[in-house]
Formats: sequence, C-alpha cells, structure tokens
Amino acid sequence: MAKVELEQVIKAYGNLEVIHGVDLQFEHGEFVVFVGPSGCGKSTLLRMIAGLEEITRGELRIDGRRVNEVPAARRGTAMVFQSYALYPHKTVRENMAFGLKMARTPRDEINARVRDAAGTLVIDELLERKPRELSGGQRQRVAIGRAIVREPKVFLLDEPLSNLDAALRGQMRLELSRLHERIDATMIHVTHDQVEAMTLAERIVVLRDGRVEQVGTPRELYLHPANRFVAGFLGSPPMNFLDSRVVTSGDGWIECLAPGDLRLRVGVVRDPGVDGGGVVLGIRPEDLRLGRRDHGVVVSGRVVHMEYLGSVLYVHAECASEDGPTWRLVLMTKPDTRLQAGQSVEVTIDARTCHVFDGAGVSVTAFSRGEDSTTG
Repeated sequence: MAKVELEQVIKAYGNLEVIHGVDLQFEHGEFVVFVGPSGCGKSTLLRMIAGLEEITRGELRIDGRRVNEVPAARRGTAMVFQSYALYPHKTVRENMAFGLKMARTPRDEINARVRDAAGTLVIDELLERKPRELSGGQRQRVAIGRAIVREPKVFLLDEPLSNLDAALRGQMRLELSRLHERIDATMIHVTHDQVEAMTLAERIVVLRDGRVEQVGTPRELYLHPANRFVAGFLGSPPMNFLDSRVVTSGDGWIECLAPGDLRLRVGVVRDPGVDGGGVVLGIRPEDLRLGRRDHGVVVSGRVVHMEYLGSVLYVHAECASEDGPTWRLVLMTKPDTRLQAGQSVEVTIDARTCHVFDGAGVSVTAFSRGEDSTTG
C-alpha cells in the first residue's frame, strides 16, 4: 500500500517560510494533481515528498511510516522531472536500467523489468536507440520508464509534459491515464496547466502562496469552488466576476445589486454580511446566454472581441450602465453564431447559475448550477 500523509508540513529557507502548515492525505492508487500559479509551492511540496528538500517542521508518512529523515532512495518513490535528464551516450535500455544497476539488482531481473516497462509504454522497438534519435514524446516515455522499472510505491511527476507541443501533451495525458490504470501505485503530478489537471486527476490540490486553497475532484472544484481564487483559476476562459452589493436578504437567499442596476436573487448557505455589504457574483462563460431568455435578467452590451475555437465561440462584450463604469462579460455560444465587432447584443444572466463570494472571497453559494433559485 502507498498511502501518503502530510501533517502540518512547513518549509522555510532561513526566516522565509514558503510552505505553510500543509495537511494532505492520499490513498493508495490515487492520481492526485497539484496545480497552481508559478511560485505557489507545488514543486517544492513534491520535492519534499521525494526527499529532495528537507521538511522544516511537520511530518511526512508513507504507508504509515515517518520518512522525514529517510533518504530519497529508500522512500519507495520515483520522480519524473520536467527535463528528460537522459544520458546521451547510453541507449534507451541502458538509461532505463541504470538505476537498477546502481542498486546492484540481478541482471535477469533488470532485463525483465526493462522489458515489461518498455512494453507498457510501447517503446519496445526503441531500446537500442540513443536519446538523440528519439522525439520529445519518446524521450519522455523513456524517462517515465526509468521510473517504472524501480517499481515504486509512489510516482512523483514534476511538470513532465511542459516541454512537449500541444498535440504531444494531449497524447501523453492519455498515456499517463492509461499507465495509472495498469500499475499499482499512487501518482502525484505537478502542473500549472489547469486543462492537464482537470483531465488527469482523480483529485486536485489547488495551491496558492504555499497554502492549500481546496482539495477535491475536478467536478467538485469546478462546480463548487471554495473561494474566488479557485473559481477564477479553474476554467478557460475564467469565470466572470461582478462587484455587487447586498440590498436585501431572507432565509437562504440574498438579493444583489450588480453593475447596470441588475438585481439578482441568489441562494446562499449564510448571509455574507449586513444589508449594503459588498459581495462578488461569479458567472461561468457557458452559463451566460446570448439574447433574451425566459429566466434571468438582461444586460445590453457591445461586442469587442471574438475567439473562434471551432467547436465554440467566445464572445467578449463590453457593458455599461447609464451613469456607471463599463465592465466586460465573456460568454460561450455556438460556433455558427453570426456576430461582428461593434455589434450590439443582449446577454441573459440567470441567478440560478451564479456563485457568490463574500468580502473575504469565500464562497457562500448554496447550490450548483442548474438547481433551483429565483431571479429578481
């Protein structure tokens, strides 16, 4: 079994603390992804699990055993780095076998493990080639194979796909998912790419400034973000945010006054503040509707930009109230919608799909999109 537990883990460089009391627990066989912006501490946290960074305070356990002081080679982990780090003068077979040779593994066992890993990664025919004879995707498979032959309890992957082009990244995401299905190991993957996180993970850990913002399945995080940061980080294009204020409230609902004098009644789990308090409404681009609809309030705007992606069209509309500042909404619509820059449009906002964040940025939303609410 490969259960991984972090209890109040802290990392500091002198007086500078970069990881702040992280508590996490991963079950055996999970595929977990650490995601967050550059500098959030995701790679540092991964290296602490690997034993490449010392833990300043707190406890790390693998299979229930404290491993804070255990050398990296004896933790039962294997790490795949962003750079392939292959020996250019060695063949694929020799690269994959090198770590086992250093560990004085019997030759027959080395050959068997290399053969099995090459078969799993479909690189059987590449074993006698040198790295310079391989494509980027093939080199990354070799790097992963070098980790597989060690038969670790925990795979640690530090942005292994970031050096690949878009097509290869998509292919390798699929291969990593299939690999996870075939091997009996826990996988912890670091990326700054939210698409990579959403498509690979069974659970996602969202990090910011060395702290865990939220942990959950991709669906949980997308539909029920714990705060404004998570809501804005996951989703492309990101969620629309409207600075609003509470004008009245009742049992399980508040009525907000949004830009353009729009009144929206939204379900909440708690009152975010006294009447007149500031809140932020969040709306996913796919939840906005072009034109007037039966449910919702309508805002008028002007098309300022369009992004055609083949299967969808993203429309950037600039809206304005008579005596207030302008603001922008991004909405998703059908790709065959005929629009042009400068054209006037109407956009329907349905309160049933809105998220509400209080003054501290914490979500107080009472429902997921599609559940019942009322529109004022």
